[in-house]
Amino acid sequence: MTNFEVYFRDKELRSEQNRRAYRKRVGRHLRKGTVHQSPPPTRRGLDPHTSSVPVLPPALITHATMRLPTSAMFLEAAQSADALDESELPSWEEDPPYNAESDSTPEEERFTRNLVDVMLGRRSRLSDEMKAERAKRFEKRDLDLFTELVHSIKERMVRWFTVYDIVQASVESSRRHNRMAACWLHWQARDIHRITEEALELEIGGNPYDNSAL
Repeated sequence: MTNFEVYFRDKELRSEQNRRAYRKRVGRHLRKGTVHQSPPPTRRGLDPHTSSVPVLPPALITHATMRLPTSAMFLEAAQSADALDESELPSWEEDPPYNAESDSTPEEERFTRNLVDVMLGRRSRLSDEMKAERAKRFEKRDLDLFTELVHSIKERMVRWFTVYDIVQASVESSRRHNRMAACWLHWQARDIHRITEEALELEIGGNPYDNSAL
């Protein structure tokens, strides 16, 4: 029996923790216009050689912990899907590389900067929403949650490094398709980092969805 299963059998000892396991707080990472920067996932009490959770490579952690924007457009997109027109954003959620686009004029360069901010805000919001759904599954004692998280981490790491190997030489370019590829690496890495933290907490029998300390 895994620690994850033991957690739910020990209901009496953890009743207080279960009562406060999940509180819906959209955009919880936004505080006074600043954004929480997560450290690398910690493996409290875990031997990385026996843990089922993959170890995140330094390159991915570097992208995951890059600072997020604090612009008004980022904050609006992070707080609500209705704040801005997001109808064209899903095309930028596909895996890079993207078709080359010119943004040589100041207006086009400004559009690209705003596009990156809105995209990162949207992905931060969606990441919070997906975590909220996982919290509901956790409260329902869904024992498949841990296995699915580990599978997702492995699958997304393969995708991330496939894209990283293709576009890493050009992501510093200011051209739109390169900036958006760098944006994809950023938010994907943040998502992988987040679910890795959750999986590590579940593996030791903890509750990654307890927001009481926030």
